[in-house]
Amino acid sequence: MKSILPHFPTLLLLTFTSLISSTIGDIANLTFYGVWIGAGPQAIITKFESTLVLPGSSPDQSPVHDVQAFWPGMEPAKSNAVFQNVITNQGGGPGEWYLLPFYCCNPATNLTEQMRVWPGDTVKNVFALDIPTGKWYNNWVVTPGEQGNAAGQKPFGGGFEFDPAFDTQTKGAPYTSALLTIELQELGTWNFGSVMWQNVILEANTTETKWCTDGPSGPNNWKWKASAGTFSTSDKNLTTCYYAMIILESPNSN
Repeated sequence: MKSILPHFPTLLLLTFTSLISSTIGDIANLTFYGVWIGAGPQAIITKFESTLVLPGSSPDQSPVHDVQAFWPGMEPAKSNAVFQNVITNQGGGPGEWYLLPFYCCNPATNLTEQMRVWPGDTVKNVFALDIPTGKWYNNWVVTPGEQGNAAGQKPFGGGFEFDPAFDTQTKGAPYTSALLTIELQELGTWNFGSVMWQNVILEANTTETKWCTDGPSGPNNWKWKASAGTFSTSDKNLTTCYYAMIILESPNSN
């Protein structure tokens, strides 16, 4: 699919195994703060749903060499691809957030045109696998918050079907980890406040449940928290895990 943001930096993303506040490759100050959920490399994700509450603050006024982003996404067991719905400060005017479904990295490409969103908006993202075909449905619904309403924004949604087999490296390998992540590049800093996801649901092809009750995995050198995980199982070898809230609070550990 043709990229509609040719001036984007090399957005997004490398591997989640590198996620814990690290600097990677040729991108200056590439840093991730995030957590991941999954039942293990053999447990295929069949659905990943979350509702993102955009921080109340706008991004930095100059987006030049200053990438600020956060996103839900999924990756395969080898951590060599990411299918994600990104909120980013890139591609528009200063101090503006945009929703951009994106794929990384073989090839790295925008999956739709970008969509303007405002601080305080909620974005419900639903990734759902069509098991017989291996294709994914990616759907989103944006509900304006106070700033969006003041700007005249109306609720909107959209979606598309996605075939991961187009990846020249993974060849459509199934997704086994779900990610909730802040990403920074170059001069970008985490100065926009906490990022919260509500009603996080992950469905995986397994009868194991400990991965859900143990909670998301993440580092301890910055602040984040998650509500207790609850689960249900079905007669189709599926376990559904639910977290009422996951919050990425601060880049500081205290």
